[in-house]
Order: sequence, then C-alpha cells, then structure tokens
Amino acid sequence: SHVGVANTVQAIAQTIELGAGDRMLQFVPFSFDAAALEFFATLSCGATLVLHPNPTRLTANELYTLCQDERITVVNFTVALWQQWVDNLADQGVRFPDHLRVFLVGGDKPTAQALCTWAQLADHPIIFLCSYGPTEASITTTIYVTTNEEVRRHPPTTITLGHPLPNTAIYILDAHQQLAPIGVAGELYIGGIGVAQGYWRRPELTEERFLTSLPALQQTLAAPSFMRKGAMPPHMMGNSPQGMRFYRTGDLARWLPDGRCEFVGRVDTQVKIRGFRVELGEIETQLKQLPIVREAVVMALEFGGQDKRIVAYVQPADAEIQQSSVAAALQKSLPSHMWPSAWVMMAEWPLTPNGKLDRAVLPAPALRDQSETFVAPTTQLEIELAAIWQSVLHIEAISVTSNFFDLGGHSLLATQVAARIQQKLGVALPLRSFFEKPTIAELTSELMAVQPGGEQPPLLPVDRNAALPLSFAQQRLWLIAQLDPDSSGYSIPGALRLSGRLDVTALHQALNELVARHESLRTVFALQDGEPVQVVQAAIPLSLTHVDLYHL
Repeated sequence: SHVGVANTVQAIAQTIELGAGDRMLQFVPFSFDAAALEFFATLSCGATLVLHPNPTRLTANELYTLCQDERITVVNFTVALWQQWVDNLADQGVRFPDHLRVFLVGGDKPTAQALCTWAQLADHPIIFLCSYGPTEASITTTIYVTTNEEVRRHPPTTITLGHPLPNTAIYILDAHQQLAPIGVAGELYIGGIGVAQGYWRRPELTEERFLTSLPALQQTLAAPSFMRKGAMPPHMMGNSPQGMRFYRTGDLARWLPDGRCEFVGRVDTQVKIRGFRVELGEIETQLKQLPIVREAVVMALEFGGQDKRIVAYVQPADAEIQQSSVAAALQKSLPSHMWPSAWVMMAEWPLTPNGKLDRAVLPAPALRDQSETFVAPTTQLEIELAAIWQSVLHIEAISVTSNFFDLGGHSLLATQVAARIQQKLGVALPLRSFFEKPTIAELTSELMAVQPGGEQPPLLPVDRNAALPLSFAQQRLWLIAQLDPDSSGYSIPGALRLSGRLDVTALHQALNELVARHESLRTVFALQDGEPVQVVQAAIPLSLTHVDLYHL
C-alpha cells in the first residue's frame, strides 16, 4: 500500500541521511520491488537518480567506472552482486571512490567474511545497510546498519536481521503459533502498517499467509514488537494493536540472548534425510562461518531415484582450497547426518535477472568419487566390490581408499551392500564391518579372511529359563534406577480417546496377546551373585480395571 511504501522510504532515507546532494544509481530491474525504494527515496529527498540502460550487464570494472564518472554516492545491490563486486575490487587492489558513502544491500544474508573484506576497501567512512523484508511487507521490514570503521574495530561473526523499521513488529512463533523461546528457531511473522492487504484475486492464498490475529500475543502483557529503540524482544511481550495484520513469511529465525534476530533459513528447506530432520540453512550457516569459505549454498537432491542426499555448493575463499579441506572443517561442527554427500566447487554463482542466486541452474554434482587421490581397484575382489558400491551409491567410479560414508553411504545402504555381497560372493558380512572397515581396500581384507563360500552360523535363541546378561543400555537404566528409585523420568504416560462402543473383552485379549508376543514387556531386572541380570517372565494374564465415569 502507499502507507507501507512511504513508511519504508522514509525510514531508509532517514537512516542513511539521504539528501539533495546524493546521487543514487538506479540499478535494480523495474520488476523487482526494491526499485520502488530507489525511485521514491531519491526523488522524495531531492536527490538525483542516475539511470543506465543495462546496469546489471556491466562488468565489475565497468560498474566501477560508472560510479566514478557519475559521482555516485549511494548504490543498491543484491547481496550476490555486492559480494562479486567486492571480491573483484579486492583481487585487483582497487578501493572505493571517495564520494561513495552508502551501500544498500538485500535479497539474501551476507557473510561476515565478505563484510570484513568490504570494510578494508575504503579509507573514508561508508555506511552499510542490509535490509530484510518480503514484497508482502512493503520491501523492507528490518535493517542491519554498520560502518566500515565499526567493522574494522569490531569484526562481526554473523550478520543479523538487525531491528525492525518504525511502525513494524516482528514475531518468531513455533509450529503451533506460540512464541518461540530465545535461541529456538521458529517462523518469522511480520506485523505493522507495511503488511499488504493480500494477493490480487487469490483469496485462498491470502487467507493462508495474511492473518488478522495471533492468539499467542493476546497472552502477553506489553508492547507488540521489538521496536526501533528501548523495547524488549517480542518473545517476551506483546498485545497487538487493534486492526494489525500479520504476514507469515515462511522464513526461519531465532532470537539471540542480546535481543538481536538471526535469520536461519526457510521453512521449506527443512528436509528429512534417513529419518533425521535436517535444516539446510543451518549447514549453510556453518559453512559460511569457515574462514576458507567465501559463500555456500546447500540443497537436498535425489540421486538415481533413491533417497535425498545433501549437496553443498561452495565458493572457496581461495582457488587452491580443496573440497576435502572444506569437508573436514565442516565435520568438526556438525553431526554426521548433516554432512554433505556431494560437493560442487564454484567460482561464482549463476544469477537471475534480478541479481539473485538462481538455484534452478546450479550444476548437478558429478556422480563420481571426488577424492583427491584416486586409487583404482586392481584385484578381482576389489573390482567386484567397487561394482557393488557403484550400483548402490550411484557413483560412476570409486577409489578403493574412499570412505563408504563420505560417499553418501549410511546404515540402510550398507545393509543393501551386505546383501549383494552375500548374493554375489557367498559371504555374509556383519553390518559392523562397514563401520570398522569402511573402504573397499579394508573390506577386501575382511572378505579374504573369511572362508570363501562359507556361511555364518545361524542365529539361535538362547534359553529363556536362565538369567541373561544386561545390554549396555539396560545397564545404564538399571544404574539410574538404583540412584533414584522413585524417578519417573523414563516413564511415558499416555491417554487415548476412543469413539464408539468399547469391546472391553476384545481389548483385554489384545493386550494379553501383545504382552505374550513381546518379551520386553515381560522382562524384569534381578540380582544374581550381586550382578544385575534380566529375567524373562512367563506370560501372565493382565488384570484390566474398568472405571465407568459416564455419570460425571
């Protein structure tokens, strides 16, 4: 709406002290909402808007020359274009023109490393303003503002969303639209005069994304937002004013203990990998924090119609940095189920006409072993093992020294490999062999030690009448019970609501059959010669108590 755009324009202009002496380069395509900021911010302040036929097609050097010739004081770039320009000038040892005083960037999250590089390219004071906000909230919702001098004095470790514009509120809610605690990621909601009325002729989508109330906010006591100055973050407060509309962004964010808001990723980038729920944005964040990484993008892709695997696209800080170095550094900060299975090293990103990263045209990772030192299989057994691995992992060629799990393997795929080894070679390998000896070379030695054509002895149940030793997990639970006998920490209470007439007799029979079938429901711990053991009791019919509360 007019009032939303006016609020954004006025806030940005006041923040950067835009005046009649400024000259802003009109860089953003007209189809991009940020173009409205360039138009109205400059013209409303009496500043000059410098036009160029095709500014986005200029090379880095041509863009620099244009800024010099036109005495540009304010530029407005997407993060991707800003970073490319900064890297190019840094590589050439070129510094910013002394009349360039403001950088406006947006559309993505810049890295702290890129900001530190930017800060070294000028001796005069320059303002850096990074904006966040969807089109549905009138271009800009929050701004992160700093200067090159401040960055040099106190290099940041991460770039946050900063603070909301005046007349704007932001909230972070969980999946149940309750306020998320500090440090916990949730979906970011925007409220205030900048929120649009909805989507043109799309009432269903408007109803889904634009809300007229947030019940969680009615339960708190104070102001509605973490406003520009002097207010507490909204995870601790907020009755929304009458008539405020809210927009569900689909973005994940979290409040930091110091009151700053940090962007985490997109709700739709949360994927399930082998049963683990993985936030791809968190992997990107960890990659971008590595000194050897300039920029990174993480996606989940299917290989050969099989399960999804994590693929990392990386721009290294130096052309000589190898993928293995990045992978090794990342593995120190993430659990194994979040490690990328494939890597693509990139010199620069493909961009859309609006200057944003074009994920759709990122190259597919090569289906091959990316080891720095490739050792081809030589013996017949190694060749047969490599063929099995290739068919399961969907990789063209595999080094005999490559780790099965580094190639994207996991326990489920290891089970497939073990089954094919038994089918083709007649040897039954236990699954633990893949964890103890995860390379083809090591597994070959394991197979050669087994009698060719031999079979593992069948697994037979032990006598249930005798006491049995405890597993490691059972030992832990037994010890906890000795230390705190009255604890209910490992009890899981539950209640079920059944509709219709309950057949109590059938329910009783079903529960008895369940206990008779599953020994774990009849197993107790006992002491034998001072040592804990497990005893499997005989199936004894359960007594079921039926309490009729119908009269209440």
